[in-house]
Amino acid sequence: MIRTEPLITDGLSGWLSPEGVFYSCQYMRHGDMAMQIVNGNTELRQQQIKINVEQGTILPLEQSLKMMDWIVMGCSPYQEGTGDYIFFPLHDPNWKCSNAQHEWFEQNKNSMRTRQFLMYKAQKEREQRA
Repeated sequence: MIRTEPLITDGLSGWLSPEGVFYSCQYMRHGDMAMQIVNGNTELRQQQIKINVEQGTILPLEQSLKMMDWIVMGCSPYQEGTGDYIFFPLHDPNWKCSNAQHEWFEQNKNSMRTRQFLMYKAQKEREQRA
């Protein structure tokens, strides 16, 4: 007998651009979505190449997007809590969300899981103190 648990379908998983556009993807499929985003946009592809040259290596597309101020977030379909996250691109200690990203978060905060909301709230407070 195989025992299965129901999947959790709330929360947000995907990439948020600096312009406040959300690209949804399944949990743990951020690499696939990063490839679609970068390869589908000539300007992003050129920025990704420039980052690779500056870094002296070929970075994963996910890392390149983070360095271009994209925000990645996910939520586990199996267990709420520990697998829920928002990773802000903190390659620069003074990094802040763009106004468009803040607006998107405020408009979509009811769709976030508790841990995701708390991570956003902490980032917003960090920016206000800076």
